[in-house]
Amino acid sequence: MDLPLNGGVNPPDVRTSYTIETAFELPKPSREHYTFGGWFDNESLTGTAIASIVKGSTGEKEFYAKWTPVVYRITFETNGGTDQTELTYNIESETFQLPMKTKRIGYSFAGWYKDGGLTQTYGTSVVKGTYGDFTLYAKWILTKYRIEYDCYHGTNPADAPMKFTIEDNVILPVPQRDNFTFVGWHLDELLKDEVQTAIPVGTIGDRKFFAEWVMGNSVQISRPANGTITVKSGSTEVKSGDKVGANTSLTITATPASADYKLSKLVVNNTEYTTSPQTVKMPAEGGLTISAAFADPRPAASAPKITTDPVNTDYIPSGEPVTVTMEKNGECDSLLYSIDGSTPKLYTGAFQVSTITTATKTVAVQAIARKSGCKDGVTTRNITFRSGKITITFNLPKGITASNPAGGEVVEAVASGGAFEFKLIVDKNYFQTLDSIKVTANGTVITPDIYGIYTLSNQTSDVIVNVSGISGVTHLITLVQSANGMIAFTGDEDAENSRTVNHGDPVSVTAMADENYKFQSWTDGETANPRTFMAESDVTLQARFVKDSAGFSVILPELEGVTVKPLTGYSTEVKLGGKFKFYLRLEEDYNESVPVVYANDEELSVNQEVYSIYDISENIRISVDGIVRNKVKPVLQEHVSAIDVETGSDVSGLSLLTDALIVLQADAPEGQVFSKWNDGKADNPRIVTAADASQLFPLFLPKTGQGVVCVKLPVLAGAGIGAVNANAAVVAKGESVQLKLVVLPSYSQSNVKVFANGKEQDAALSLRASSETKTLFYTLSGLSEDVDVEVSGLKLNEYVVSLEQQDGGTVRASQVGMVKHGTVVTLEAAPNRGNMFVKWEDGNTLNPYRYVVTDNCTLKGSFAASNMPVGNENVSVSAVRIYAAGGCLHVQSPEVSELSVWSLEGKLIKRAGIPTGYSSYLLPAGMYMVKVGKGESVKIVIR
Repeated sequence: MDLPLNGGVNPPDVRTSYTIETAFELPKPSREHYTFGGWFDNESLTGTAIASIVKGSTGEKEFYAKWTPVVYRITFETNGGTDQTELTYNIESETFQLPMKTKRIGYSFAGWYKDGGLTQTYGTSVVKGTYGDFTLYAKWILTKYRIEYDCYHGTNPADAPMKFTIEDNVILPVPQRDNFTFVGWHLDELLKDEVQTAIPVGTIGDRKFFAEWVMGNSVQISRPANGTITVKSGSTEVKSGDKVGANTSLTITATPASADYKLSKLVVNNTEYTTSPQTVKMPAEGGLTISAAFADPRPAASAPKITTDPVNTDYIPSGEPVTVTMEKNGECDSLLYSIDGSTPKLYTGAFQVSTITTATKTVAVQAIARKSGCKDGVTTRNITFRSGKITITFNLPKGITASNPAGGEVVEAVASGGAFEFKLIVDKNYFQTLDSIKVTANGTVITPDIYGIYTLSNQTSDVIVNVSGISGVTHLITLVQSANGMIAFTGDEDAENSRTVNHGDPVSVTAMADENYKFQSWTDGETANPRTFMAESDVTLQARFVKDSAGFSVILPELEGVTVKPLTGYSTEVKLGGKFKFYLRLEEDYNESVPVVYANDEELSVNQEVYSIYDISENIRISVDGIVRNKVKPVLQEHVSAIDVETGSDVSGLSLLTDALIVLQADAPEGQVFSKWNDGKADNPRIVTAADASQLFPLFLPKTGQGVVCVKLPVLAGAGIGAVNANAAVVAKGESVQLKLVVLPSYSQSNVKVFANGKEQDAALSLRASSETKTLFYTLSGLSEDVDVEVSGLKLNEYVVSLEQQDGGTVRASQVGMVKHGTVVTLEAAPNRGNMFVKWEDGNTLNPYRYVVTDNCTLKGSFAASNMPVGNENVSVSAVRIYAAGGCLHVQSPEVSELSVWSLEGKLIKRAGIPTGYSSYLLPAGMYMVKVGKGESVKIVIR
């Protein structure tokens, strides 16, 4: 009988043989760190354990010993730390790491030890082969916390404690500061909590303390906005921080910065005065604190109105533009705007605001009304940009329109998570019944509240709104013919004399006179031809025609800065031998111009501001030259220099447009540092208009010993760069500074890049005004060394200039092809025999004409017979004819095309297919840009 022990030991008297007559119990061997599990007749130790040899057994036997490892326990004594659960293991366990998660407030864990005296370290793991129950003891070391002091211009003693532990009781030091008395330390930066004198036992965490001081026996002058404070002892001026002896007589004078401001209060050691000067005695203790406030007593100009598209600006998708329109709310001299505290700029028209960053950002837009004799009237509007974009689309039948409950256009896009609100305005005249109307959003039926408002909240995907379940009303339009002419539906002269149309459809009817006759009016008295109206009932139309008598037209120019207006009672349609009188109205920014006026290229004289033309026998073209914008010469204050943003040149002696941008730089005298401008702004350098520059002067403070860095900004042509609410030349170490780069419209094609010490910076915000001026903001964070800022990629725009010839004459240009922004191209128009030049496409009638290139352009002129009547609004300059008459837009196209109509703010008003020939469209009164197909845009006025 063989007994393999697998590492165990049998008793000494173990039997190893037997006979058929033998019966006995198998031995019970032993093995350290294991428990015997029985004998098995196979090496796999499977089956039933065998405990004995029974009588009658035969054959040689081999039994294998089975062993189970003894389970041991590790217990942990955490010595004040959080509890640690005991662990179990056996001698065969693989090496494992001891737990290190126990915590103790104010202490750091230093490892496990074998003994309670913490003299024998155990290590970080239990290795394979270890056995036995045992206890491990945690060792702790005290955590040291940092103490930081903000002495606010004071100095701590050299032995001021800088660290502490939970077991320490730390007495805080007493700092020193010239001319001040130390009050105590505060944990609150605003000094609103209790004074701290010590860090008591049991305190944990880093601590920062802020020093509170009271004035010593010195004079402290707070520099006010919109004025100055002067303190004198006899004839000697006392500066802020100077020490003055007790009972010394001081004269304090508070002077407004200009006549617009009055002293509101002068405060001397908490005593308020309303007049200046004041004479006071220097106290023996506590020093003297002086401040003043100046108020503008003038009445405020009426605050302007701000409207935005979209109206709700709480959930604007990042990257989407918001169109901002401002409107005077009363009389004022000028309307300005400011974005996020930037220098106010003259408002010339709607502008757009957008962001580049995807992070949530709120932009503050201010509208400022400025009026002589009044203080500014200000309105502020916040625009919040957020990530994601969700759109809403309305599929609505004619007669139903969606409106914004808050006014204006329906919001068509919001940031993800935003809401759509709209009302449906139903004109019941369009529909036979509304009983079965159904409104759905993405296929789900929606219902309004009691006010008729539909709300779709927390939208995360695009929305399509449909209206169904209704049928429309129709009307019969009947045309009755009369002698000497005919009437027909416009663009469809061969159609029947009656037509059935839907309620609200536009209908256009044209009256066409026979030879030697002209259209006089419709039988109901209306004179518009073509006549366009909305079908609201059954209508019958008939026209009157009368004998024709020829006349001539006076063509007036359309110019920026001046309006040419007929004198009351005079029409631009003049009969043979008639006369025409007119005058010029110069806009405010052009009122220094010296106009020269021509009639068919002959100079006219003016009599009491009126120009007259007599005995007219041909068409007359009025031209006006010499209209230029006013300019100013900026007068700079002491310690101020300025650079013209357009040219990069010093502005000294230059005459600039009033809204030309310049970069103001305040250079502090020796021993001083720039504080702010007299209007309270702290931008240095600062980008302002030439008109505003003369009103600004810098304020300075004594230089301190605080560690600073300098941000060096480049001088540029085509763009200006400045700091936002900071002095770029003196930035405290560790602080951040925001830079503002303003790129002129003439450089809008530039791929601008900004570098700080050679590293390219990303713009955090992009703003674009109506003038196409683009403003980019950059943030330089945590400055620790001087920074050189560089700007690359600025390039003057280039445009394509081409010519297009028209019937009736030839036009020539001094230069075509690629030209730079601002290039002056001389245009000349030569009419064919019997014709006259009428005007250029932009409305100017000068010939030759010095045209300034500011965009891609196709230059063309229009011609007409010199002795045939032409209409002021009906001059055709291409195969496509676009004009306004009778309150409608009229289009004649040689082919099927697409019509696009925009407001002057750039909003698409209408897009529709148009047929070959004539068509007309009813539009509200206003000015529009109209384009047919890929042709040039044309500006029209609907009156």
